[in-house]
This record gives sequence, C-alpha cells and structure tokens, in this order.
Amino acid sequence: MTETLTLPAKTEAVEFDHDVLADLCSLHGAEIETFLTEYLLHIGRLIDRTARLLRQGDVARLERTCLDLAELSRTIGMRTVTQAAHAVRDAIAAEDPAALAACGARLVRLGHPAAIETWTVRTATTA
Repeated sequence: MTETLTLPAKTEAVEFDHDVLADLCSLHGAEIETFLTEYLLHIGRLIDRTARLLRQGDVARLERTCLDLAELSRTIGMRTVTQAAHAVRDAIAAEDPAALAACGARLVRLGHPAAIETWTVRTATTA
C-alpha cells in the first residue's frame, strides 16, 4: 500500500514599511515605479545567488550577499526580507548549520512570489 503525504504549503506575508514607501514616493515622484522595479530585480538576483551559495556551502560569500540583500531591502522598506537576511547572517555568526539551513531556506522562499501569501504594508493593507 502506498500512502501519499501532502505537506502544507509554506506561505507568509511579506511586510513593507508604509513610511519608507511613502518617503520614496515623495522623493522619486513619477519615477517611483522604475526605482522600485530596479531594486526588486536586484533583490531577486541576490536571492537567486543566496540559493546557489547555500547549495555550494560558500559561507563567506553568502554572508556578504545577505549583507547586501539586507541593505537593499531595508532601503525600500521590505521588512520581512531584511529580517530574513539578518537571520541568515546571525546563523553564520553562531556557526549553527541547522539554523543556517532553515533561515536560508526561508530567505530563498521569500524570493519566489508563488510561495508568498501576500505583500502587506504596515498599515495592514495589501500592496
């Protein structure tokens, strides 16, 4: 007899900081869409690099990538990604391979829109 186990989908809300987004809109005006698109594309590339570095076990380059990722995501108010990147760096600093695997998997999962339930702004509105 073969049994199939269906694992629950892992989803979470990605939270944005409303104040940061509002400031960016004021600063960039009509060019905000272009600005955010460039940042999101760069963040996506860094998350792809994170996945590769996790597979390769290249902790030194992974730490630098997560530092860059945290800075870029903080700049546009992507709180969840910023926190996840810091968690990977904390796991590296603690030399905790189990935490690194879990935190790294979460960070990579945040980079795949299909795994994200919603993107929310701090005011509890969906973005």
